[in-house]
Amino acid sequence: MGNKKKKVMVLGSSGLLGGEFFSFFLSKKFSVYGYDFKSCDITKFDEVFKIIKKIKPDIVINCAAKISLAGCDADPLGAYLLNSIGPGNIARALKFSDKKSVFLHMSTSYVFGGKVSGGCKETADARPANVYGWS
Repeated sequence: MGNKKKKVMVLGSSGLLGGEFFSFFLSKKFSVYGYDFKSCDITKFDEVFKIIKKIKPDIVINCAAKISLAGCDADPLGAYLLNSIGPGNIARALKFSDKKSVFLHMSTSYVFGGKVSGGCKETADARPANVYGWS
């Protein structure tokens, strides 16, 4: 029973970063489940919860995001839904699932003014540089 494969769920698996995570974990012989916007819309809590409840992942990696600066400027509500509400839905679904999972979510330096070197601490003040950073 100790040799059971860890289950990894990659949201945004059809994107560049998500695809890299998906391939990496697949090559390491994990059980990998990839979802794109068509198969799991993270802006819809019920969809996210249903999938998490079914798979019971050990690790959830969120790479789903609206990252186009122009796209975010043109659709600030859509950017907010995908980049803020979506990750919140994932965290909430994990909280209500029967399984303790690791949740990895990436952010952007645009949250902190866009000119960050060396990383940021969780306590750093947010100074969004644009709609993308705000979302």
